[in-house]
Amino acid sequence: MACAAASERLRKERRMLHNLVEEEVRARRTGFILPIEILGDADGGSRLAVWLVTLRAEPAQCIEAPPGHHVPNFRMAAVALPLLQGAGSETDAFGQAYCFLPLSMATGLNAHVSANFALTANRRDLWRRSDDEASSESSFRAAWNEALLEGTCPKAYCDCMELYAALALGAEPPFPTDLDLPHPISVQSMWAVWPSTGLGHFSEIPRLVSQELVARDAKVFLDADANFLSAKSALLYPDARYSKLDASLRAAISRLCLAGRRRRVVQVPEALCELLDIKGVTWLQPQSLSNMLKGLDTKVSAQEADCLVDYLLSGGSGPLSLLHGLTLCPLLSGKLGTFWPAGEQTPEYMWSEDPSMQELVNKEFVDPSSGTFALLKPRVANSRLNLRLLNSRALPSLVESVLPAAWRHKREVKLLADGSICVDDAPNPTCQPTPKLQKVPKPKVQKQNLRYESRKRSGYEDWDDYDDEEDYPENAPAQKCPPAPDFSETKPMVSVNKESELEVVVRKCVLLWKLAEDVSDKGSNPVQHLQDFPCIPVIAERVGVRLVSMQGAAGLLSVEDFASEEVKVLADFGVLLARPGPRLRTALGVHRSAALAALTKAVERSKSKPPLKQRWHLGLKDMRLDLDKALPLKRLVSSIALRGTRKDMERSLALPIFETCGPFAVPMLPGTCVITPSAEWDAWLEPHVGDFLISWTETAKTTLREFGIQRSPLPEFLARVCAPRAGLFDQELSLAFLEAVASLGAALWKKNGVQKDLAAIATACEAAPVVVFPNRRCRCCDLVDPADADLQEMLPDFAMLPPPEYCSPVVLSVLRRAGLKSLADEDVFLTAARHIEENSGSDAFAGGALLKQLAARFQSLKWTSRSFTSLSRLRIFPAVACQGAYPPKAASSTMTVALDSPCTLFQHAPIAFTQLTLLHPSFNQWPKPLLQRFGALKDPPPLPVVVANLIEVARRWKEAEAAETAETATRQGIVEKHLAALKSMSTRSHATQTGVQHSLCTIKFLVLHDGSLVSPCETFDALHDGRAESSDEDDTDGLASKAAKSSKKARWGLPQYLRPYRRLLLGIAGPAVQSVQASLNRPELADVIFVVDPLGSPRMLYAHRLVLAAASEHFHAAFSTYAEAAEARCRVELPDWVLARPMLWRCLHTSTRAMMPQKPSKWPSGWVRTSTMGRDCHSEGRIGASLLTLRWGRICAAYYDSLNSISWTT
Repeated sequence: MACAAASERLRKERRMLHNLVEEEVRARRTGFILPIEILGDADGGSRLAVWLVTLRAEPAQCIEAPPGHHVPNFRMAAVALPLLQGAGSETDAFGQAYCFLPLSMATGLNAHVSANFALTANRRDLWRRSDDEASSESSFRAAWNEALLEGTCPKAYCDCMELYAALALGAEPPFPTDLDLPHPISVQSMWAVWPSTGLGHFSEIPRLVSQELVARDAKVFLDADANFLSAKSALLYPDARYSKLDASLRAAISRLCLAGRRRRVVQVPEALCELLDIKGVTWLQPQSLSNMLKGLDTKVSAQEADCLVDYLLSGGSGPLSLLHGLTLCPLLSGKLGTFWPAGEQTPEYMWSEDPSMQELVNKEFVDPSSGTFALLKPRVANSRLNLRLLNSRALPSLVESVLPAAWRHKREVKLLADGSICVDDAPNPTCQPTPKLQKVPKPKVQKQNLRYESRKRSGYEDWDDYDDEEDYPENAPAQKCPPAPDFSETKPMVSVNKESELEVVVRKCVLLWKLAEDVSDKGSNPVQHLQDFPCIPVIAERVGVRLVSMQGAAGLLSVEDFASEEVKVLADFGVLLARPGPRLRTALGVHRSAALAALTKAVERSKSKPPLKQRWHLGLKDMRLDLDKALPLKRLVSSIALRGTRKDMERSLALPIFETCGPFAVPMLPGTCVITPSAEWDAWLEPHVGDFLISWTETAKTTLREFGIQRSPLPEFLARVCAPRAGLFDQELSLAFLEAVASLGAALWKKNGVQKDLAAIATACEAAPVVVFPNRRCRCCDLVDPADADLQEMLPDFAMLPPPEYCSPVVLSVLRRAGLKSLADEDVFLTAARHIEENSGSDAFAGGALLKQLAARFQSLKWTSRSFTSLSRLRIFPAVACQGAYPPKAASSTMTVALDSPCTLFQHAPIAFTQLTLLHPSFNQWPKPLLQRFGALKDPPPLPVVVANLIEVARRWKEAEAAETAETATRQGIVEKHLAALKSMSTRSHATQTGVQHSLCTIKFLVLHDGSLVSPCETFDALHDGRAESSDEDDTDGLASKAAKSSKKARWGLPQYLRPYRRLLLGIAGPAVQSVQASLNRPELADVIFVVDPLGSPRMLYAHRLVLAAASEHFHAAFSTYAEAAEARCRVELPDWVLARPMLWRCLHTSTRAMMPQKPSKWPSGWVRTSTMGRDCHSEGRIGASLLTLRWGRICAAYYDSLNSISWTT
């Protein structure tokens, strides 16, 4: 029976194949149900096996057969899937290969495959390709098998799977079939019929089947709801991994897939995942899910959104571009925001871990408690999403949105008592809105596939790239990015005009600093973005200060560093207090020890008192603080400074914490307190500067010891405290001050290299009125040294002595160095001398007493030459008035003169009384070095003065009556002193000797016994004639004796007082004076004639050419070179205006050489000879020759000098 049924079934199959081949146009594939009852089991029973069989026939025109071989017209293949198998036949499900009859090879598939293969001769294998030629028979057979295995068989397998899915759902078959299904087919068994593996020649069939199913869009993909889907409507995911997904994620994905692209998730067995990884199949991956959800209004919960983002980013490592266009951003408001690329046209969501930052920025914030926030946190800084981090980069714009722009570079913002706002002690500047900007037209954006653009930007690609009308219907609007806010108009600037608005700004500033402290960007300094604005909130307000800038926050302290009592003390002093974070602490240097500097500045601000007006307080700064306020401050400062550094100790000295003798405390700074070197000074100064005088009581001494403060050194105390107030001391303090100065020694009185303190002390001693009288004060320079008490007697109005209390040796040592008047001081002496000159008139007593002090102290004086010169110009020197023909006596009347004109001592009166001023005889006892300091004093008188005095005395004697006997002796004594002074003439120059001889040779100054006066020439004549008696004392050569013996004339007696000076008189007079004089101006001996007034009454003057040539080079040139040399006797006619008068040759020497030509051709016309000496010589017309009374050897020199002394002037 079984054989009959099988035979019938085979008959029907052959008929169907025959019909299929013949009726090619009507059908190329078909399917049917093949039930087979299998008999002959082991237990003698039977079982029913049901197979789903599909047949497929394809034309074979593409294959060319080699010559002599026949090619079938069709490639035919059939696939049999088991629908129902009997018990015990599990092994029958393993696929078998057929070629009309079973072959001895297994396919490894889930079904049997039958086709018209080209078999080998033994039917054990299929023809394979070999190395034979392509036209060989084996190659043809192998190609035929390949066409069946790669094309016809996979398609037949696909036909079978399509038919299987239709039968399982009870749907219409996709192609004509003859189906009579005895039993229903299970839908869940669909994945069991998918080919997963193949053997041998059939190993590629599973892959080819999968590609064919996707290509024909067959609905063979079974989802969780037992629905068969095509590849375009299915979203594949491995079954094992899909079960591990979160339930909310699976629910969200399922719901979003249906709502978005009408796809369903299909769970694929692991064995088929690799086969289905082909083009045209969409797997559930982050990229595909992102593309499907773009532009979709995802109405999911925050938890589902977190799960979706986590899946899209693969746990956080996936590309962030997958989030573009997805509404999956959880916000603090409970809504979901859409992720977009960062740009101006996209809405921004603020990113901050602190939810309180919402008050800072009026925008949507990402929920920091969401999973998305935690997932994106490591990458949000470089995400390029529309997520704006509240970090250092956002601070500049945040500051501008919180604080008015007019507050830039301001230091502080105050809230005044009337509610108004003050910025840097000025009214709050009104904020004007910025002008509207021109509206920029937005570029037109063409509608485009948002999914494609996003995929293009991200660079991802999968097999679902081709468009499909089903996915993108024509009437669906193009997805666009939501519009960004309109920036065409700028909002007005931040305006703060009320107290409530200021409080809002203060709260926002707190958030700004909180944000700056939380920023963790590497290499960023968020503090620098806040340093230009007053944005530091102040907790303990000082005078209404609410906000300060970093420039105005000098001295800012943190309340966390101090106890509540210390904070109260700081607040009372107006110190700025805040709660700075670590960054602000570092930027401002805020620490506990900074309270010292802050307190110092606060004290300086609060102690802006007017300067002290009391003279005792001069130079002191009023930084006093009441003691009840100073004690808490001292405890705070001590607790900081004693635990701090040395610098903290130094800063604490600037705070008023040190007790004084009064009810105050002062800082330990120069000019703010007074520290004495001893308790004795404390007692002296307490009545005057007690409020500034540092107390050394037990309690105060403890504080001073803690800060290492000791009593002031004496020099420093005297320089800084006593020196500025030395003029205010009473007598007791003044004496103490001077005694203290004396203890410092002589170092402070040096002129160079003196220390500053010592110089200040010395200046105070000199300039301040430190000498106190009962009713007045005086400087040291106003008083006289007690050692010069005579000065007070001489000048009672000019000199005043210090009180007896100041006359101790110690005090006087300071007063003398500080300028106490003493005659040893050149300035004091000159001042006293001027005072005497102005007030004493011609009274010589006062000047003499002063000069007596000069003579007594000369050895110890170190005056300059200028001082002696200044002294010599004052008319205080006593002198003797001299009149008449005889020297004055010591008892003569006195007068005062100045020593700036020639004068001499009184002891030289006989030889200079007519020419020089005679000083008082008291000057004779002066030391000679002192007299030499006065240049006008002639001691002894010079030779010209002696000569002139002798001439003047002779003149006066000549004019007087005949002298009596007593007067004769006086006159002889005066002449003797003159001759004694002239005795030194032999050591003088020739010119000087000649001058003296010419001046005195004819002067009658020699007094004889009878009182008559004779000249030296007359004496010379008498001695020349031998009429004079010789003297044994002076006649050494015996010339006088010989002359007396040879002469027959009467003897002439030389006075006894003149005998020691006989040779001097002979030298003055000269030999043969009368004979020489007789030879001059005689026509018989002269060879030069000068004619005076030749046109009127001519007068002849005779001269000697030899004498003139020897006396003058001009005459020598005239008489030796020019025309006058040829004449035997030269005649020179002079103009009528030339006068003949006697000339004294010795006074005319230099002018002729300068004015006359060197070699005149003739006597210059229009020139006249003049002489500067107006004295008469004894005869007219001698032309200077009347004085030539010397020996012949000196005549030429006399003429030379006489002619050179002539001045030729027009």
